Amino acid sequence: MFGGNLNKQRRGTCLLLVTVFLLTCSLASPAQSTFGTITGTVTDPTGALLPGATVVVTSKTTQLPRTVTTNAEGIFLVANLDPGIYSIEVKASGFASSVNTVELLARQILRIDVRMETAATTERIDVVAQSA
Repeated sequence: MFGGNLNKQRRGTCLLLVTVFLLTCSLASPAQSTFGTITGTVTDPTGALLPGATVVVTSKTTQLPRTVTTNAEGIFLVANLDPGIYSIEVKASGFASSVNTVELLARQILRIDVRMETAATTERIDVVAQSA
């Protein structure tokens, strides 16, 4: 009788340890992310890389902008974005702004390459000469 209770206690302890182990493993495993990433390269009209361009990624749902600057290779990266519709505006001195609208899915890495166009000149210069 005593031996039977001891075996039940060992089985109960073993079952408890296995349960604790499985719970610990399941809590320690990383959850899958639902975030996405938008990345790309910004170039000028000739295809040359454009470092220092400003890229503003704005969620159409929250209207919250995320602003980054292209690196020396003209590359931008905006990570940890919720899935949804985004506006991507690229600005650089001497170039016309570029705006794209894209849909980002969960766990997607979306590549958007932007070729900037030279800004149109709207400034008017009048030269007036007088003779002596």
